[in-house]
Amino acid sequence: MSFYTSRSQPEPKNDETYTTTELYFNSQIGAIPLAGYTNINAGFTVQLSNPIILDIDHRYVISLIKKSFDISLYTLKNYTFDIQCDLIEYQYENNQKNQLLYQAYDHEFDPASPIYSNPSVSDIVNIHWKFINPTQKIISRISFWITDAITGLPLNTPLPPTFSYPTKLCVLIKKVNTHVVAVSTY
Repeated sequence: MSFYTSRSQPEPKNDETYTTTELYFNSQIGAIPLAGYTNINAGFTVQLSNPIILDIDHRYVISLIKKSFDISLYTLKNYTFDIQCDLIEYQYENNQKNQLLYQAYDHEFDPASPIYSNPSVSDIVNIHWKFINPTQKIISRISFWITDAITGLPLNTPLPPTFSYPTKLCVLIKKVNTHVVAVSTY
């Protein structure tokens, strides 16, 4: 076990300690459409009732652990979706800056088959931790948007008055020590 000092804490800290915060979001409850997205299920901003105040002793990481979104309009082939979040640091994917939180593979809705379900609901098995931008000191709102990974177009769901399942996301925020180094998994 190693010990390190931080910017605001000159005394060594134990590497193994951390805390987590679990947050659930629903595009239909307490959310507003993201600018440029007419479909709130594809892009929305939520205001937290209790802002998260970041400690400068640490870095923070975020990961998607559950997701659910409407795939009723995706019936022809398997689709991959990018789920993005404005809190995370920019990363490069295919030589483009991106705020990718998670990439969800192989979604298809077949109304005649019991194998494919709508909405697409899953617990994330292969969790990817992404660093929260260190310039962020107080998290009072979070924006999410979902796009087709191939076309870059926003998630397409039925518009009112047609029924559409809300987008639901659950993220885990974890505090880590400042010296933790990001290692790309792509």
